[in-house]
Amino acid sequence: MRYQNFENFSARASRALCIWGALAFLGLSLGCGEPAPPPVVVRPPHPHRSRPKPPGTVGRAARPANSPDPQRLALARQVMGHPREGRCGPYGLTTDSSDSRLLSACEKIGASLDGVYAERFGVAPTGPPAEGIVLFSQLSTYRAYVEKDGRLAAGYAGFASDVDGLVVLHAGSGRKTAITTLAHELTHLVHRRALGTNLPPWLSEGLADAIGYGTTEEGIGPLRGLSGVEALAERLRGALGRGWARPIQELTGLPRTGFDRGVRSFDYEQSALLVRYLLLDDPDLALRFKGYLKALALGERYEPEKLRAALRVAWSGLEAGFAGWLRSAG
Repeated sequence: MRYQNFENFSARASRALCIWGALAFLGLSLGCGEPAPPPVVVRPPHPHRSRPKPPGTVGRAARPANSPDPQRLALARQVMGHPREGRCGPYGLTTDSSDSRLLSACEKIGASLDGVYAERFGVAPTGPPAEGIVLFSQLSTYRAYVEKDGRLAAGYAGFASDVDGLVVLHAGSGRKTAITTLAHELTHLVHRRALGTNLPPWLSEGLADAIGYGTTEEGIGPLRGLSGVEALAERLRGALGRGWARPIQELTGLPRTGFDRGVRSFDYEQSALLVRYLLLDDPDLALRFKGYLKALALGERYEPEKLRAALRVAWSGLEAGFAGWLRSAG
């Protein structure tokens, strides 16, 4: 009886296996022979899986340029009254200035800026510029625009907004100041296409100063020692001698909200001169600094300690080297 039940059970199990096998695999024979290979199933991509990025954008912090904000551009034209439209290289120009020498310098700066940026910092901007320049001939009209626009941090001489795709400045303090301001603020726009939008303030300002100071009517000049920043260097020497300037480790870790705050600040001077030191004092140090800029361009998140490690020098060594260069460079 036990064997008979076992035989019946075996027969039923065998038939069940055949049925399940036929359903699971195509091409089974009635005698439960060798199954045919299962069909290949192609699954659709996961809806949250990253899609391949266009060539040239993989792993880069750089972002494409923004076109000028039409409302802010319209407001500038309204304040000017009867502006003229032109070009400064690839940048559109809206201005009420009739200073032909200033406008010629604007053309030279705009046309050469991307190339100088790539050569000087070792990082080439990606994509073409698309922004615009608003140049007021007078400080009073610039102030009227700033007041109507409602900006809180427009600066005295001018400002750049990569989000709005605009550099706004005035020539009321003279042609020379307007030229250096223009080159400085345009460099802030180029940062977006080269290094991204999350630069620490000391680096953003220092790199912009490495373009702005020394720029003349003839265009963007070479970076040589303290040329163009003699007054900044003299002020910073006095601050270092009195212990008023920040330690470099502290400066390089400042957020925008902590940069250039307080009654007595040397953050701008220190940033401008520190970038010059890193680029000019020693060829090997310059290569390491440019290498770190390339890492930022490829998407690495900025951290002061990563900068120090890339430079291969202790904070104390950086302080001593910078102070020594500042004393001797003049």
